[in-house]
Amino acid sequence: MLQPTPQGVPPIDQRLPLLFYCHDSLRFGQSARAALVASLSSQFRITIVAEGERTPSLERVPQIEIVGLPSPGSFSARSVRRHILMETYRRVDPAVVVIEQYPFGCRELSDDIGAVLEAAAANPRTRLVACSVVETLVDLPFEAPRRDDPVQRLADRYFDVVLVHADARLGRLEDAFDPQALRVPILYTGFISTGPSGDAPDPVVSRPAVLVLCDSARPDGALFRAALSACDHWLPRERMPLRIIAGPALPDRDLASLQAEAIHRADVVVERGAGDLAISANTVAVSVSDGACDTVFEMLRAGVPALLVVGGWGDDERAEWAHRLAALGVVTLLERDRLSGAALAAEITTTTLKAPALIDVNRSGAEETLRLIARLADAAGMYVHASVRAEAV
Repeated sequence: MLQPTPQGVPPIDQRLPLLFYCHDSLRFGQSARAALVASLSSQFRITIVAEGERTPSLERVPQIEIVGLPSPGSFSARSVRRHILMETYRRVDPAVVVIEQYPFGCRELSDDIGAVLEAAAANPRTRLVACSVVETLVDLPFEAPRRDDPVQRLADRYFDVVLVHADARLGRLEDAFDPQALRVPILYTGFISTGPSGDAPDPVVSRPAVLVLCDSARPDGALFRAALSACDHWLPRERMPLRIIAGPALPDRDLASLQAEAIHRADVVVERGAGDLAISANTVAVSVSDGACDTVFEMLRAGVPALLVVGGWGDDERAEWAHRLAALGVVTLLERDRLSGAALAAEITTTTLKAPALIDVNRSGAEETLRLIARLADAAGMYVHASVRAEAV
């Protein structure tokens, strides 16, 4: 039987070592990640492995070590990444390993972390290997690393638990799989809310903006154009600053065309990347997106009203999920076949005036993740699988 997690904070030199592998292509969530790491650092001696230029929010967290990785690209760079990661694992000799996203996405991480997962499986001092997930929609045909080595097999072989930083009422990761396909326990921590301990203060803005985004792999130019057109349909008292994040996949000429059109409108910005954009109710009045899971979850985490434009991609799973969220009262929907500047302007105004969500979204993810990892890594509780399965039921 597992012992309760001690209430006191252990001395720094007595904290268990924890190796945290960051998935550096996360578009959002840097501030939430920093809040999570700050919470974990109260009980664990944390070493972060990530691309060096992607860690500004983590560098504000005290008493952690950050090991930089070169950007992937060439074969030699990938080889160096693997060498650094393995050497870091051996030096840290972690009691806990936390891997972001993989294997429920990010198949490109296989080259980096395969050897570490094998080492952790063979090391009796590594008590817990956890997967940290920020999305619940998994596109299996694209994300499965190989036909003979599917997501389920990787998850069951290498991981003791999957921690989903979301509210299970808003979507379940296991719904993407056949029933009983996953044996690894899946636990929901709630969204990770940010605050002074893990996030810098919001920048001072005169008025929160309308933020327009799309799935970074398949940006919707029609949505961006409708957003620009919406500016022409607002009454003066309804007008808000507009910021369009086009994403890396939008062709250069399409981005240039949007930027040229934006010049003729006041308080409108079109840019390729979000950069260090702070997502909060103080900076964003409403988000408009195509319902990509990472975008929606980031807005729910931050308490930002969300308007989803659904349909038109043939993505039945995403559309079904969006309608379920709308039925729960946490998002507003605009069907894709109704998309126009006038319709979008009206729905944005309606969304900003909408009453709070019908359900109280769970945002205790940082505290719950710490509680779970500390309990499961307790030396007195080595038989974690049975106890975690009981909690997952």
